[in-house]
Amino acid sequence: MLTKEQKTEYIEKGKTLLNENKNIVFVDFEGISISQITKLKKSLRAEGAAFRVIKKRLFGLSMKESGHEFDPTQFPNQAGLIVIPGELSEAAGIIYKFANELKKEKINFIILGAYNIEEKNFISAEEFMVIAKLPSLHELRGMVVGALTGPIRAFMYVLSERAKQVENINPQLATSNQ
Repeated sequence: MLTKEQKTEYIEKGKTLLNENKNIVFVDFEGISISQITKLKKSLRAEGAAFRVIKKRLFGLSMKESGHEFDPTQFPNQAGLIVIPGELSEAAGIIYKFANELKKEKINFIILGAYNIEEKNFISAEEFMVIAKLPSLHELRGMVVGALTGPIRAFMYVLSERAKQVENINPQLATSNQ
């Protein structure tokens, strides 16, 4: 049992999490080993996100005191928080891949949903999955660059082949241009 001071400190930590981050993902991590959670934490840290274990009732009080009308006690089992300082899509792919890896091992890592702190709205697990399946910003940039350079590369190839044809037809013309 926590003392009143510990509960107050816990609520303040919850408010700090809400103030410093843009998105929160709620997950049920029941049955997952410490080594697997450590692996998740490490991969999230690369994106600036973090995994926290919470007491749902106390975090609900933190949310209420911060002006958010969302109650995390609606989730049936223990809940973990994945706090994301940036956009949800930045860490969603990592969380989705981690959940799929565990699913292959017959371990349940359930994504309960997400909460956008700035817009104050809940994102269901289904909506989260759609976001998680999208390519990352880095991958999208690569696709755009590839789409832009493809026609240029093809044009350069055509010019190079045309230059070779001209060289084969009239070798004196090719040497006089140099």
